[in-house]
Order: sequence, then structure tokens, then C-alpha cells
Amino acid sequence: RGGKGLLCMIESSQIASDKRIEALFATKEFLEAMPLRLWLSTTTSNINNSTHNHTHQTRTQPSFLASRHLSGRVKGSITQLFVVTIKMLQNTSNMYSCEELSVVLTLAGAIMANVPFYKDDTELVKSGVSLMSAVGNFIQRLGSDDSFSDDQRCKLLEAAQQTMHISIGGTMTQQGTRTPMPLPTLKWFESTACAPFMDRLLDIGWLQQPNYREFALNTLCSVIRMAPWIATQTDERVEIFLQLLNQLLSGRLEDTRLQGITLIESFLHGRHESLGRMTIEHDFVVRQICPMLYSALSDRGASIRSNAALGYGVIDPSDWKLLFDLKSTESDPLTGETHFDKVLSLCNSPHTFSQGCEENGSVRSAACKAIGQICSQCISKPNSQQYNKTSTLFSQGTIIDDVLARHMSQKVVDSMLASLQDSNGTVRSMVLFALGNVALAIKERQSLEPLVTYESLLESCWCVSDSLGDSNDKVRFSTLTPTGDLC
Repeated sequence: RGGKGLLCMIESSQIASDKRIEALFATKEFLEAMPLRLWLSTTTSNINNSTHNHTHQTRTQPSFLASRHLSGRVKGSITQLFVVTIKMLQNTSNMYSCEELSVVLTLAGAIMANVPFYKDDTELVKSGVSLMSAVGNFIQRLGSDDSFSDDQRCKLLEAAQQTMHISIGGTMTQQGTRTPMPLPTLKWFESTACAPFMDRLLDIGWLQQPNYREFALNTLCSVIRMAPWIATQTDERVEIFLQLLNQLLSGRLEDTRLQGITLIESFLHGRHESLGRMTIEHDFVVRQICPMLYSALSDRGASIRSNAALGYGVIDPSDWKLLFDLKSTESDPLTGETHFDKVLSLCNSPHTFSQGCEENGSVRSAACKAIGQICSQCISKPNSQQYNKTSTLFSQGTIIDDVLARHMSQKVVDSMLASLQDSNGTVRSMVLFALGNVALAIKERQSLEPLVTYESLLESCWCVSDSLGDSNDKVRFSTLTPTGDLC
């Protein structure tokens, strides 16, 4: 009854704006407090049990009917809530103030986060798709509706960004996992109704407008990370995505180039975490994305070099397989080893190496982390998920042959041992991470011939054990893992 009353207040054209805002906030809090997932799922199980349990029908009927009645009332209120929210977002008569619309957007995010969208409940899923479509259309309308001032538009875009972030999923939980994408959001992305919204997000004009830049970039990164296949959904979308990246990466301002490399990193992270659920052509990554990363490694902006190095750390094993199979030509001199050597050179401190050095500690740290991840991807045997995903590209269960694995392993160990003398504690910590990863990769590979010399292995053990006495707490803590891996 309370929920119904709030919805009536929101819908009423006679109510004052401040009262409607209070009702919207109360509805949001009411929605977040209700155990919707418990109520709706309990009823489903009761319905299933009632069809099979005739012997206890008399005893279970009251609770079954009560649960069914409760669920029916709750679902009816939720359905009405969808209708009211969508209607307010679709209103073009300037009936609602900027403050009201801002709260409506916040309420839409709360709906997507708290309503349980079960696959079998097509009615709720369909309502969720309609709500996402209404939010997307509202955001597009902001760009052309002159009734909003710049300040109002910024406020609404801020609320819309939060709503999209919640509705897309990918929020990091306390357990270290990411919240999944709600089913209605996925279905909306897959539908043609989403195409105009995505085309607007990929429009370089939006990213260059001060009022929209932050919203467009953050939203696009969230979308690309959770659904990377959207960027390659059609040939036309691929072309638009590549044009956007090229325009950003060739920008005069460092912030603009950073936007481009951030988008690439989001795309690679999303693709890596999808574990093959959404297939994206390896050739697209190797031929189009990797050359962009390679160029960014030489950018004058330290944050760009750092993000580019981290991007290499999440390239899939099958991509590295294709990279290492590339033959250097006059028109395309890049090979897998060229990419690998460039990232490795960024680990070098000018105090330790005379040439091929990186002066920025954050970049050196990121490069060391990437090298450790590359070793896990290329040298060790892939896990079952990686193998199932890439088995068409290699049949022996390893990415590279023993000759190349030995060459890479020795390079990494020699470089990391020298980098343990780095004056930056964060870099030394990441050096230990890389040493631990290469040691574990070598152990898992189980090669008949040693991949590093006995002298290098012995020196690694001594250097890692010396790090237990490092003055930096983070370095001492990071020593534990490589110590076990080296053993």
C-alpha cells in the first residue's frame, strides 16, 4: 500500500515539485530496502512444490497462497513503477523540473540494481529493456533539447552516468568480483533500439564537447568493458570504433590521447574477462589494436605509456600466438618479439641501464606487471578455459615453442634481476611479481630442457631472499610469492 501511494503521488499532475521529489526518493529507498529477490523467488519454488506435493496440500496451502498473493502484489507494484519511470523519462512537455528528472534517473538505476530479472520472467525483463531504452533516448535528447541550461545538462548527465554505470554492471564487490550485467541491459545492447545510443557514444564530437566528454568516456568505457563485442558488432561499427581510437590517439592534448588508450584498455580487459563467451576476431586485435598499443608505449605522456603497457598484460594467449607468428616486413616490421621487447625495455631504470630506459617509476611498475602477466599467458600451459577458447590456434597446449620460451624467460629473468636495484619501492614490488610469474610459468610448462641457466636461477633465489630485508613493507610482502614459486 505504501508503494502504491508513493506511485500515485509521483504520477499526480497536481502535486508540487518538491513533494514529487520526496516521493521519488522515498520510492528509491523503499525499493532498496525490500527483499524483492527473496519474495519473487520464494513464490516460484512454492508454485513448483505445490504441483508435486499433494499429500501435504492442506498444510502448505495457506503459506503458498499468502506467498503467491504477496508476490502478485509486489510484482504489480514493480510493473507500475516501470511504467511511471519510463513515462517520466519520455515526457517532452517540460512538465518536470531538472531536479525531478535527476532523481528519476537515480531511481531508474535503483530499479535495475534491485529488481531480480529472472530469465523465465519475460514480463519483467521486457520492462527492464524498455526502461534502458528510455534512459538511452533521454540521454540522446539532452544533446538537442534547448530547454535545459548548461548547468542543468551537466547535472542530468552526472545522474545519467551513475544510472548507466549501475545498469551496465561491472562494479567491484568486496569479494573482488564484478557485478554481472543485468539481463535487460544485455538484451537492450543486442537490440536495434540501442544502435542510436551507441552511435552517439562513439561520436568523436561528443567526446570533444566539454559538457559531454566525461559522461561519454566513462559510459563508453563501462559499456566496452562489460560488452566488448559491441565495438565489433558490425563492419560499420568496427570502422567507427577504429576511427574514434585513431582520432583520440593522434590528438594534440595528452588528455585526449589518454582517452584513446583508456578505451583500448577497457576493450582488452572486457575481452579477456569474457573468456570467449563473446568471440572477437584475434586478427582484429593483432592487426589493429596492438599497433596502437605499441605506438602509445613511446608517447611523451607517462600515464599513456603506463596504460599501454598494462594493456599488453591482458592480451589473450591466442593473440600472442598470432603476434609471434607474424613475419617482419618492410610495410609492417612489428612482430611478437618486437612488442615484447618494447614492454620489457620500459622496466629499465636509467640508474641501472645505460640505454632503452624509462625514467618514470609508475611506467616501470606497470611494465613489470605486464611482463609478469605476459609470462603467465605465453610461457606456461594455458588453463582449461584458455585452452578451450584457443585450441584451434595451437594443439600442443602451449603458446610458443621451447626455443622462444627459453629466449623470453632468460630475457625476463636478467632484466628483472637488474631492476631489483630500482630506487622505487613500487617498481621493486612489481619486479618480484614478474619474477614469481615467470618462475611459476616455467614450472607449469614442464619443459625437458631448462628455460633459464642454473646461474640465473641461483641468483634469483639469492636476490629474492635479500628482498625479505627490504626497507619497504610492500616489497617485503611481495617477496613471499616468488620465494615459493622459485622453490
